[in-house]
Amino acid sequence: MTQKAWILWNAKLNFEALQIPNTFFCQQQSVCDGMEGLCMVLKRFSYPCRYSNMIPRFAKPVPVLSMMTNTVVDFIYNMHGHRITQGNKFLSDQLKLEQYSVAVAEKGAALDNSYGFIDGTVRPLCRLQDNQRVVHNGHKRVHAIKFQSVTVHDSSDFLPSR
Repeated sequence: MTQKAWILWNAKLNFEALQIPNTFFCQQQSVCDGMEGLCMVLKRFSYPCRYSNMIPRFAKPVPVLSMMTNTVVDFIYNMHGHRITQGNKFLSDQLKLEQYSVAVAEKGAALDNSYGFIDGTVRPLCRLQDNQRVVHNGHKRVHAIKFQSVTVHDSSDFLPSR
């Protein structure tokens, strides 16, 4: 499978999983195909990417790209935002967030409103026959998948079990 075929296959899976509609209508009357809108979002969220870099691929001016991308992001958040906010008791517990930020500030942090830290874990893979560039990590010089999450210190995690 070529890299372009793999990207297209991955976009189709995301299109179905996110329940993207066939057409998006923006406030200024622009119309966008659902798959094109999803591709705009995926391209925009890849690093580094500015709207001006997307003009050759999507053949639309920067303001239209911005409005279409925002429309698709709003749709995804409205459809699936509850998966992040309602299922995560950590985000809804204001007292815990304040306790975490106070604990971090007491350790000498530059900001007094930090409650967690980004943890990027690299998990090495066996060398693939296809799509090696997709999974190669230039920093660690291995084929790998990188998982990123926000970690917080919860004292109950460090207590010995009885």
